Amino acid sequence: YRIDRVRLRASSKDMTAGTELPTGTLTVCPKYGYAHKPENGIANQCENCRTSLMPDNVIENLYEIDMVETVQAERITIEDEVRTQLGYDLRTLYRFDRTGGQFVKHESRILSDDLPIATVTYAPAARIVRVNLGWRRRKNKELFGFNIDPLSGKWAKDDPESVQDGDSDKVDTAGKEKVLPQRIVPYVEDVRNIMLFTPTRELSDITMATLQAAFKRGIEQTYQIESNELVIEALPSADDRRLILLYESVSGGTGVLNDMANNPDAWSRIAEEALRLMHWEKAKDGKWQADSLTDTRENCHAGCYHCLLSYFNQTEHELIDRRDKDAIEYLVALALSRTFVDEKGQDVVSDILTQDRGTDNAPIEERWLKHVERNGYRQPDNGLFSKWGITNGYRYRTGRVIIAFHPVSDEDRFELDDIGYKLIDFSDESRWDALFAENLDFFEGN
Repeated sequence: YRIDRVRLRASSKDMTAGTELPTGTLTVCPKYGYAHKPENGIANQCENCRTSLMPDNVIENLYEIDMVETVQAERITIEDEVRTQLGYDLRTLYRFDRTGGQFVKHESRILSDDLPIATVTYAPAARIVRVNLGWRRRKNKELFGFNIDPLSGKWAKDDPESVQDGDSDKVDTAGKEKVLPQRIVPYVEDVRNIMLFTPTRELSDITMATLQAAFKRGIEQTYQIESNELVIEALPSADDRRLILLYESVSGGTGVLNDMANNPDAWSRIAEEALRLMHWEKAKDGKWQADSLTDTRENCHAGCYHCLLSYFNQTEHELIDRRDKDAIEYLVALALSRTFVDEKGQDVVSDILTQDRGTDNAPIEERWLKHVERNGYRQPDNGLFSKWGITNGYRYRTGRVIIAFHPVSDEDRFELDDIGYKLIDFSDESRWDALFAENLDFFEGN
């Protein structure tokens, strides 16, 4: 199947020729890839690391893709081959959740031989934004996005290597008036548990790419999870590797990152497993020493599909090198390390449920969550979220249900319905018992 068009939001369906799709902007920290939304005011400084932000750190014309429509393809065309060859310039951004005005995250320090070698930040219910900036080999690197017909949602046909504003002809929308295509930067957004691994010293691209592959394989083997359950990427981009982002792709999480954040020996075990997967064994004295490791597979040079290479990291194969001296030394230091955990970091929902706060003084969202806990109802996904006209609501991805605590406009209701979500409005506390009774099958389900 081939993606044919974007399913436009309900608010975009009544558009006429000459109008454009509503788009947004994000300001991105050039140092660590943290995203800032314009509703928080014009950001001149990163709220995460205090790095100065400049006008060229802004991504404009962002349009969120909720759903797409496909058509069956009878054969692979030359256009498909070109698209596969060129590839997309994808960027992953993140934002921490907040509660009480504070970031929901906690940091840990990894020490080896009493020296810090990395900082690990765990953030449950963080927001992940995946942005498609355009073709990877586009001529104008400052030009982001793709042309789209704003009425039908069909992508305009462009030469992927030479796209420029105004290059495309007007698009014929099913026999209606021809309209000018609009350039948008498509993105998707979701809430995930994330972890940021930041080495204390600068490492080369080869070392960082090798560590990234080693961490992924080591975590998979240590925790016995499938390859598609954990995503690991370089930040702020593959061209500027300063830290490593890990996030759980499974809805609700696997619990792996939480254990890695709270178990003092987790990263040590992962590093040991990674070294073995890379065909390295301890010295004869049974200790991990970088200068006296035993190579158990000498015919494996930079890497193989038995160790660090996989289908998912093909774009990294030129960088990955299991024999990289700095990568080996770093993994050995990590194998001999211990993680010192910040005890203040807690899971958002668990934190709310354990707070000893008077019911009358607690926000309505907390009162509702404690009501759910008391009655043994199904709990929502971690963390409050604001999206689709919902402010500080809860979401159940499994079951496609949104919980709102403030009145929602008809337009936003139509949009939620259009993307397959059921909205339950709990803004009137006097109707809670009735609403739970009406939806009892859902709230008592597993």
